[in-house]
Amino acid sequence: MAYRSALRGNIVQAKPSRKIHIIPYLLGRKSRAAYALMDANQKQEFWKRRGKVALGVAGVTGGIVATVYFTHLENAPMTNRRRFMLLSLEDEIEIGAFISKEMLDSLQKDGQNLLPKSHPEYKRVEKVWDRLVQALPKTDIDQSVAKALHWNLNVIDSPEVSRQP
Repeated sequence: MAYRSALRGNIVQAKPSRKIHIIPYLLGRKSRAAYALMDANQKQEFWKRRGKVALGVAGVTGGIVATVYFTHLENAPMTNRRRFMLLSLEDEIEIGAFISKEMLDSLQKDGQNLLPKSHPEYKRVEKVWDRLVQALPKTDIDQSVAKALHWNLNVIDSPEVSRQP
């Protein structure tokens, strides 16, 4: 199929689009090459034998995804809207404690220290921290959860500026 472009007088060759089969693309380069070498009867036989398997795999995968989604829905405390939460509160607390411990251990390995609570910079950060904690009741954070958490404030003694104003 060819047509002449009215703007430039060029001839443009338009090819009909090829039918793209998903399974061979998912299986990789060699599978795509082998599939491309098949004639029409072999391709039809390929889909007869493997079409049901592909449909079954897609069905099982979709079922697992749907199950995980619907079993991880919970209500937001302030709005009572449903939301998807992959991790539970206990998992988040456990991960946070692990990351905090790892971060403090890596700081000690690197030779960096934490500022003592009597240091002026620590006191300045603590004032900002206190204002943030006082503002918690005005947000949508569940207050029982916020009070149950164990909060630690650590200020790292480092010449590196993490963010400039």
